[in-house]
Amino acid sequence: MDAITIVRKWYTERDPTVWSDRAVWELPNGFPHGGIYRGKDAVFGQFYPRLKADWSEWKADCRELFNSDEFVVGEGLYTAVCKATGKRLASPFVHLFSVVDDKIAYHRSFVDVAAFQAAQEA
Repeated sequence: MDAITIVRKWYTERDPTVWSDRAVWELPNGFPHGGIYRGKDAVFGQFYPRLKADWSEWKADCRELFNSDEFVVGEGLYTAVCKATGKRLASPFVHLFSVVDDKIAYHRSFVDVAAFQAAQEA
């Protein structure tokens, strides 16, 4: 499978098997539970449960995928509802992926963190 197909599978199926066991997941400060998560267990055992506890109707809608020699870039829109405030969020994103041995090995998110912070303010 080529890199863009693997990343597309992640967006469409949310299949954690496309991730390397040693994947690095990097989220900006100001993003909910932002930071660097090392390993698939950290992403799916720590980050996602915390995110789901704080946000409902979470969706990362990838609109375009671009492939370069080294990376796959996904462009899209996050939408969600902050459970604490009831405020809706819509924020564009760019995701950078590296695929090694048919597994996603690296993910970095670029996003308007101010939109997330505004949705969390009472």
